[in-house]
Amino acid sequence: MTYNVFIYGLGSIGQRYARLLRDAYGDDLRLYTIRRRKRIELIESTLQSSSLVDPTMFYGIIEVSNFNELPKTLDLSIVASPIHLHKQDLIEVCSLTNSNRILIEKPLSGMNLSEQIHQNYSDILESRQNDIFMSFQARYSKLLDTLKFEIDLINPEDIYSYKSWFSENLESMHPYEDYRTSHMGNADQQGDPLSCFSHDIDIVLSLFGEMNVIEYKESKKSDLQISTPDFQRITCESKENVKLTAQLDFDFIGWPSQRGGELMFEGGRMKWDWLKQELNVIDKSKGVKSFNFAEISRDDQFKEMLAQLLNTNGSKEIKAASIADAIKVDHFIQAASNMRKNHG
Repeated sequence: MTYNVFIYGLGSIGQRYARLLRDAYGDDLRLYTIRRRKRIELIESTLQSSSLVDPTMFYGIIEVSNFNELPKTLDLSIVASPIHLHKQDLIEVCSLTNSNRILIEKPLSGMNLSEQIHQNYSDILESRQNDIFMSFQARYSKLLDTLKFEIDLINPEDIYSYKSWFSENLESMHPYEDYRTSHMGNADQQGDPLSCFSHDIDIVLSLFGEMNVIEYKESKKSDLQISTPDFQRITCESKENVKLTAQLDFDFIGWPSQRGGELMFEGGRMKWDWLKQELNVIDKSKGVKSFNFAEISRDDQFKEMLAQLLNTNGSKEIKAASIADAIKVDHFIQAASNMRKNHG
């Protein structure tokens, strides 16, 4: 079987999808793209750049200038553009292509968007709600599966504190680009740590359901030449468990990188590290349990997601976040944004 896949945008994440799709499906794949910058730059899996190599040639991608040049039916469309373009690009893909499924890079929108996508385009999204998914890659992590299982063993009323941290040094995060021109640190393009690392929001919502944002803090501590905060913190409370408070930290200044979290409950705690793929459960009455999933790479998680989305007969469970899940994350980001405006 030959799959038709459209990738909207061919920067680092678009090229990652192209590389993994070509690795997994070889010649049983026709790749198409529309790209804006048309940069002759190959970004390798190591995030190093080979500036004289055209990715369309390297991955065998057919570049088109408009949607009319795409096949009549696409097995999968992937929106891999910067955050501030996600809204319009998703609407275009929904309206102008016949895609069996659509995958959007995170998030739907960032902190600096005044309007919410699902309010203005609810008719389009509702008609395609079973076909649109958000690429929160942690959904395909064995660590997250195990964390959910271990949390389910605890009486919810005994859980009282959740903390997470997602810390990256922006200057060295993407060596193929000058961070000063990246969308990540550009407020006009909806960049900032919280928006760029929004998969951490999806994690807490998938673990505990909807949360009320009760406090938002930000700061600019470093000399980074960016128009966004370099540190953001959100404090929220569970709508179901009045005892549970969660604190989520995001920053562009941490070195070395740290991505992890900690859950405290009556008689113990859990602590996890996304980079090492480790989880430790320390229970005063049951002892210590340790888990390690380092043998499963991030590329493996991407490939599993792509395989499920390309399985159009629906026989495989799709673990990817749905458009409904993505809208919940969008609500969360907008609640934090509104809190900043009200206190600004």
